[in-house]
Amino acid sequence: MHPYHLRDATPRVFSSIGFNVIFTCFHLILNQDFQDFEEYRDFFVLSLSVICRDVMLRVFSSTTTFSGFPIYDVSLRKYIKMALKNLPLGMSTLSKLLENNCIYVDKTEYAYHLTTQPGAFFLSRPRRFGKSLFVDTLKEIFEGNQKLFEGLYIHDKWDWSKKHPVIKLDFAGGEVRNREELDVRIMNMLRKNGEQLGVTFDSTDLVGKFGDLISGAALKYGQRAVVLVDEYDKPLLDNVHNSEIAKEIRSGLKNVYSVLKSQDANLQFIFMTGVTKFSKVNLFSGLNQLLDITIDDQFSSICGYTDKDLEEYFSEHLSGSNPEEVRNWYNGYNWTGSESVYNPYDILLFLSKKFSFQNYWFETGTPTFLIE
Repeated sequence: MHPYHLRDATPRVFSSIGFNVIFTCFHLILNQDFQDFEEYRDFFVLSLSVICRDVMLRVFSSTTTFSGFPIYDVSLRKYIKMALKNLPLGMSTLSKLLENNCIYVDKTEYAYHLTTQPGAFFLSRPRRFGKSLFVDTLKEIFEGNQKLFEGLYIHDKWDWSKKHPVIKLDFAGGEVRNREELDVRIMNMLRKNGEQLGVTFDSTDLVGKFGDLISGAALKYGQRAVVLVDEYDKPLLDNVHNSEIAKEIRSGLKNVYSVLKSQDANLQFIFMTGVTKFSKVNLFSGLNQLLDITIDDQFSSICGYTDKDLEEYFSEHLSGSNPEEVRNWYNGYNWTGSESVYNPYDILLFLSKKFSFQNYWFETGTPTFLIE
């Protein structure tokens, strides 16, 4: 029986065949028969996972269910989902998350609905809510990294033949203390993006370089560019208690963002995230077309985990916990009045700390400017 014909095999038969596949693969490796091994490689890895799973079930469970799943589920797809994955603690890079066998709560349906046509969007969410991971997901989609999205919502819907040059400005790291540091930070980001895209600058000033980068990328790749800005307001929040410096930084950011309007013909998509929503008149006067999706029913769960997400992706990890108590502690974030979500940081640390209830997000993610 070929490995990929085992979807209807019972778990006991599957485990028995799995042992044989494992021994066969070891034999092929020892004999350096790598061509035949390639055919069985994926199933080899899956067999190890399922056999370990089967052993755990036999040792730790005397009932017919385990963490809400039937022990003898005949679906091979369910076996894949049942395999325990790592927690994505501190990860905001999609490729790193997937390469380390971490749980990824599929948010690509939201990405698909955002990106099917040209547009400019703004999203406000608190820190440690998954904004940076979503921005990185958009980056991978537009760059056409199809393999990363196998098995995810967007995989068979996106046109992977089209690849757009992506320019990413990330203000999340470090602290900006004045206008000069802001300009240096932006200049370094433009230089890094230029190097990655293979685009050179003719202009010497910051605004000119940003314009050259967008137009040059569109010209070189034959597709309009994509601009992603993560934590656009962090330099402002770093200086919110110093009004004079805050004004200078606001002026600097406004100067940069004005380039996006002048480069509209060369832009396919713009996505900006932040903690706060500043008036478009003050900061985005050049981006009147920027659509705010912060409070939008369609995107209410674009960041954060829903009850359905916890059931689908974390059921094994949460086995033994009290669902109502978890909900009372960590659910309740709501932007539309219809669907509330859990804070991802709270859930991940709660799981890593073996069900210890603490205010994880408040201790590390609360914007200090709200308290001060």
